[in-house]
Amino acid sequence: MNVTVTKFTDEAENPFYEEEDCHCHPCITLDSRTGVLNAENEWDYYPNEVRCGHMRRYPCDWLTVDELNHLLADLCPLAQQVLDGYRIVWDGVNYVGKFNHDAQSADNMIRQRCEETFGRQCHIIQ
Repeated sequence: MNVTVTKFTDEAENPFYEEEDCHCHPCITLDSRTGVLNAENEWDYYPNEVRCGHMRRYPCDWLTVDELNHLLADLCPLAQQVLDGYRIVWDGVNYVGKFNHDAQSADNMIRQRCEETFGRQCHIIQ
C-alpha cells in the first residue's frame, strides 16, 4: 500500500482553522490501514483505532496551509516506511497494529519532525 497525502488548497480547508480556540490540539495523522496521511484536530480521547495502533497521531503546532502541505510532503517517505512495516495481528482481544523495527524508527522520526514545529514562528490563523 502507498501513502496518500491529503493536500490542502487554501486556508478555508485548513483543518486547524475553525477550531483553533477549542480544547483540542493540532496533529498529523497516519492511518496505517488506508495509508492516508492527514492533518486534524486531536481531542483528549483516544478512539479504538488509536489505542490499537492502527491510527498514528503526531502532535504539531498550529500551521498555515502552506506550512502544513510542506510538512506532509516532507513526512511522506517516512510514512511509507511506517506502512511498509505495518501488520495486523490478533492479540487475543483485538486486532492490533504491529510495526517492525524500521517502521518504529520512521514513526519516531515523524514524531520528532512534528515536534520541531513547536516554538518556531508559525502563522496562526484567527
